[in-house]
Amino acid sequence: MSDPVVPRTFEFDVHASLDDVWAALTTEDGLTSWFVVDATVDLGPGGSVRLDWGTGMQAFGEYVDVEPPRRLRLVYGYEDGEPSGGEEWLLTHDGGVTHVRLINSLPVADGATWDDTYPGIVRGWALFTRTLRWILDQGLPLRRATEPLVAPLGDGAWDRVLGALGLGATPAVGASIATPAGDAEVLVAVDGYSLLLAFDDPATLLTDVEGDSLYTLAAAYGDHDDVPPAILELAGQVSAAATG
Repeated sequence: MSDPVVPRTFEFDVHASLDDVWAALTTEDGLTSWFVVDATVDLGPGGSVRLDWGTGMQAFGEYVDVEPPRRLRLVYGYEDGEPSGGEEWLLTHDGGVTHVRLINSLPVADGATWDDTYPGIVRGWALFTRTLRWILDQGLPLRRATEPLVAPLGDGAWDRVLGALGLGATPAVGASIATPAGDAEVLVAVDGYSLLLAFDDPATLLTDVEGDSLYTLAAAYGDHDDVPPAILELAGQVSAAATG
């Protein structure tokens, strides 16, 4: 008997219109601006979405309900004829702020918790949705250049990653830090696991522990066709540091 599918809710506000947030969630340019490095979207009930993080990891979903610009539901991973997971996105707008409610449903064994079963997904949504907020709050176009890197973790990897960034300890969210690629704002920080840094270019550097590897994504937004050399070099140094 399969484990029951359990919902977990994530909520956040974006200073952007309903239409802009909807586009970020439902178009190829939108999804590749904050979530993945490549996407194929066939929007509409019975349509599909393919998501690619550029590291060999892909996900496929089927749209079940599409009610622009306020509700989107998709399912994925069929088992015994039933979906083994899904996402529902609910949008409301008031006073220039769009409230986003994501309900992510996945199998959870009896006696276990959602967060303990999927800690990487919890961190992932924090990283990706914070990127989404950062883009839309600034009014940046839904366009970015990316460079994903994956490296195996060696002993003491996190301290070496911090060292490559010029840090002696995991910084606080909201802090302004000096890195070898320039000053950055800390958008997300989970000690021992993940960081999301924003640069003025505008560019970001995301790094997160995924099992026994480190996923690093260097990205640039707007008019950039490529990631700026300084950000790309720093991403390579961080990735190399994880290996030891």
